[in-house]
Amino acid sequence: MAISVDSLHDQIPYYLTREQKEGLLKALKDFPRNTPYYLTGQYKEEYQEKLMQGDSWTKLKIFNFYTGEKASINGIVLSNTCDVTPENARDIPVNIVFAPIVPLSAYSAALEKGGISSEKIQQKILAIKAQQITTIFYLPAGDCLDKDHIVLLDDIHTIPAKAFEQEAEKSKQFTLSLVGFYLFVFKLSVHFCRLHEGVNRT
Repeated sequence: MAISVDSLHDQIPYYLTREQKEGLLKALKDFPRNTPYYLTGQYKEEYQEKLMQGDSWTKLKIFNFYTGEKASINGIVLSNTCDVTPENARDIPVNIVFAPIVPLSAYSAALEKGGISSEKIQQKILAIKAQQITTIFYLPAGDCLDKDHIVLLDDIHTIPAKAFEQEAEKSKQFTLSLVGFYLFVFKLSVHFCRLHEGVNRT
């Protein structure tokens, strides 16, 4: 599915209030330019300590598949908010699903190292910034991000929610705004739940 203003408009969540829908449509008017991805001010402070889908946190633990080495990275929560919030008791311990956040410049350097031409790299970067690459979610510089970053949606990890809660040094990098969260969930649905896959399963 091509991600465009029209496709985004067609998928406006039904549960939004009229004011929220109007605000979302206004924010999408100039998509992908001048799109407010992050909460600021009092709204940011209100959710600073809460764990929600689309949040970026530090000190998320990953394991290298080939070496078994452990590392702490910055990542974005893919799990649904109600599934991982500590206030929602579970009979069985849950895991938090997340994906790494990496600088766009590092991704570009990796493409260059792989022998991709400068022209193709520039075309890919433009597509990423327009949210047209289904495996990548673009995060523009802003809030705590001093430069453009991307989320690798095909590089998924988990951490026990209890272990995450007990990590004393973790901190939230940002909380997505309504439009940022909407774009994020839209990209997740396109990446993981594409019903029109073109495969005949009958």
